[in-house]
Amino acid sequence: MAFLTTQEPQSWLSMLAAAEERLNDAKAMGDSEERHAGAIYMLGYVVELLLKAAFFQRQGIYSPTDDLVRLCKRPEGLLDANGNSVWRPQVHAILNYSERGHDLLGWYYALQAVSPSMDRSFSTDALNHVAVVAVVWGTFRRYDSRRAFTDEYLHVYRSVDWLARNRTKLWS
Repeated sequence: MAFLTTQEPQSWLSMLAAAEERLNDAKAMGDSEERHAGAIYMLGYVVELLLKAAFFQRQGIYSPTDDLVRLCKRPEGLLDANGNSVWRPQVHAILNYSERGHDLLGWYYALQAVSPSMDRSFSTDALNHVAVVAVVWGTFRRYDSRRAFTDEYLHVYRSVDWLARNRTKLWS
């Protein structure tokens, strides 16, 4: 019962591990046509985890004891390994706090703002894949009882799969 009764601080490494687990969950759900909507919802979380992990890794936050879930809610207090604030006003202005840290495009633009050396071609491709998911995903989906079609699931899955396969380029 440790999973249900405890919550550990989340590092960017644990976010990557969770993204991989949620991607596997989404794949399993995607095998069932009745579960495509749930799979799409899970895929949105995969992208959120990948982007947040890349943002924090790019900022030099390596400690497995840094509670990044808490920092996502109050990121202005985030410090790098040297004790300097990594939060920049342009990043704060980008994130849409009405989504309470679940703004996929906001996290992507925040990552871009702190990644001036990111390859332009890759950046464009990554943005396009994030946008595919952002258009159909949000916390509002948890209340949606409609079913998704197979082609809708596959469209989102392909973008998430591309992001997952290229995740190291998000911070290199």
